[in-house]
Amino acid sequence: MTHTATDPSLSILDRDPLTGVRDWLGSVDEPFPGARAAIDGHDVEVVTTGRLGSPNSSFAVYGAIRHLSACNVADGGTRSLVAVLEGPLAATERSLEDRLWHTVQHLSDFDDGPWDDTVVRALDGADHTFAVGGDVWSIELLHPQSPEAGRRAPWPVLVVRPLSLPR
Repeated sequence: MTHTATDPSLSILDRDPLTGVRDWLGSVDEPFPGARAAIDGHDVEVVTTGRLGSPNSSFAVYGAIRHLSACNVADGGTRSLVAVLEGPLAATERSLEDRLWHTVQHLSDFDDGPWDDTVVRALDGADHTFAVGGDVWSIELLHPQSPEAGRRAPWPVLVVRPLSLPR
């Protein structure tokens, strides 16, 4: 038996993850700053992938970031990435945060480019940042176990945004 995402008898977790996240954004009074724009904005790429922290999911996120970076360089854009993670939910906030840092470590491991001094200074000067291909990105995790209502998405969601660097 199949259901559509608009079937009112389904819980938010019975729907596909992206629809569940969009429904959540429409229902929460004050979502994570920029989350609505990140999901519905025109300069946003959305990727759905498996479990947060798995190498395969991290590689899908890495590929999407590399693609965005190339597009941003080509046209001067500021595209962001929203990665909705479909895999099994972790039991605690701490385990989700650990998986987030595994993901960031994977992104670093996949990256083959050197970083110049500007990138190193940007990473040292900001929280929740990482570099891929010489570009610095901020990363935020929205997830079901968050103590903050505005971050309590029904699925783990990574919001990845480019940071401007002085050149």
